[in-house]
Amino acid sequence: MNTNTQHTDDERLRGIFDSFHPAQTDTDDFMAALEARLDAVECIRSRQQADRRIMRLAIGAAAVTGLAVGVAATLLMPVASAAIAPVVAAIGTSGSDIAASLASPGTVTTLLWLTAAATATLASYNTYELTATLLRRKALGVRR
Repeated sequence: MNTNTQHTDDERLRGIFDSFHPAQTDTDDFMAALEARLDAVECIRSRQQADRRIMRLAIGAAAVTGLAVGVAATLLMPVASAAIAPVVAAIGTSGSDIAASLASPGTVTTLLWLTAAATATLASYNTYELTATLLRRKALGVRR
């Protein structure tokens, strides 16, 4: 770049900066705007803290529910196995190879445990959603 061109560009930029005179705002306006922004930040912060508290309580309730349903399913597994034993025996003697393989004790036990796990998972999820919804409504002061 030529020195003359660089000097002209520098003068032009200096002229732009020299001609720029932003309007000065009143100190009270600035402080009011700053306080409004700080209040908005504080409002958001308190809402996030409340949401975290709600989520922790909902997760705790879901964990307790999942544990209770899992323990109940474990304790009721012998009863469930005995209840479906006649059905499994009837399927096993039907003569079909596919039915006989599905009626094997390992398959039946696996299906029972999968059903117990799905029940515990569904109960936990529903407890979480219900608890979170009710706690949010309570925090917002909404009555039914």
